[in-house]
Amino acid sequence: MTRTNYDKVTFCTNRSQELTGNLKNIYLEFKKQKDVQIKVICFNYNRSIIGRVQYLWYSIISIYHLATSRVFIIDDYFLPIYCIESKRDENIVIQVWHAIGHLKRYGLSIEKNRKSRLKHHSNYDWVLANSHADIDALSQSFDITRNQIVVTGAPRLDDLIKVNHLEKKRMFIKSCMHQHIVMRLMKIQLTSILMLFY
Repeated sequence: MTRTNYDKVTFCTNRSQELTGNLKNIYLEFKKQKDVQIKVICFNYNRSIIGRVQYLWYSIISIYHLATSRVFIIDDYFLPIYCIESKRDENIVIQVWHAIGHLKRYGLSIEKNRKSRLKHHSNYDWVLANSHADIDALSQSFDITRNQIVVTGAPRLDDLIKVNHLEKKRMFIKSCMHQHIVMRLMKIQLTSILMLFY
């Protein structure tokens, strides 16, 4: 059995050959931490024979890094995690859902997924949400409690403003017309929340 490295954080995506969006912004924050070992696994699934073999290979690598990481962060559907029958408590899986949670049906909110032998979107310890409006949809789609959902806003919005430029942030917020956008910008810093789990 492999041991968990309590200083290791793994970022994993099967949507792209490189980190993008929310995962990239979270990665950049973790990179500032000197006592954290970071592993990045990026691959893009395609349906060719070679693509399927590569997916199997990256799945095995991903499961190894899940087993040896304190925190394992994903941004989409990730089949290898759902195949684990009993994940260890010391390996924390965080889903940073890539889309607005309440605009479409996905995961266990789709009937055929609820009837599947494989439980889709399982083994998440925490899910980061864009807004409070997403909580019910995420809870239903991922079969998790509301207490497992942390509203942070979208980390990729950090590119619009920098936390250390308070005056620019105030000016930007004043210019926002929609309350939903304001809620996203007035978030607790993502690093602080993630460090609670680390």
